[in-house]
Amino acid sequence: RLITTSAGTKFPTALVDSSNGVGTSGQILSSTVSGVSWINAPTGSITGSGSATRVAFWDTASSLTSDSNLYWDNTNDRLGIGTDSPDRTLSIVSSDSVVAEFKTTGQTLVDINAGNGIRFLENGTAKMAISYLAALDYFQIGTNWTTGGERFVVKESGNVGVGVGAENTAYALEVFSAGVDVAKFSGSNATTSSIHINNS
Repeated sequence: RLITTSAGTKFPTALVDSSNGVGTSGQILSSTVSGVSWINAPTGSITGSGSATRVAFWDTASSLTSDSNLYWDNTNDRLGIGTDSPDRTLSIVSSDSVVAEFKTTGQTLVDINAGNGIRFLENGTAKMAISYLAALDYFQIGTNWTTGGERFVVKESGNVGVGVGAENTAYALEVFSAGVDVAKFSGSNATTSSIHINNS
């Protein structure tokens, strides 16, 4: 701050606070509500080490570190989790059976399986799933992401199966039903314009 005396206004020979004080060794100037004051410098320092391209994180209150499983490709703006060679904006590589899950507090809603597909849950119980079963060459929607719960199947051949047993379809379209009514096709007036197909 400028100093004004009877001889005029001039720059101080040293940094001063609002009261023209020069502080003590090691102090720093800090802005306060009432002006600028000398305060003691904060103690402590940041420690730790890392590696280029790894994402840094705090492992203690004052130490940074990194992990090879958390990687940032700054050239292509890609994040890798479990891989140091992400080939998409987000690449996740995991040996866990469930790679990711999305949940509200205390309840998983969706989880993703590396080898199968996406499963939808209600109160922790699997309800429906979407998956591609590579060994059987078909896409399915069902009650599980493995075999045994298929409800809708599209095979690599183009055949489509609907209902319990859909995975056994041998036709372009095959509907499986244990009930009397197999299918119904309705017009805008369902009571007078419809076609029923049943097992009888």
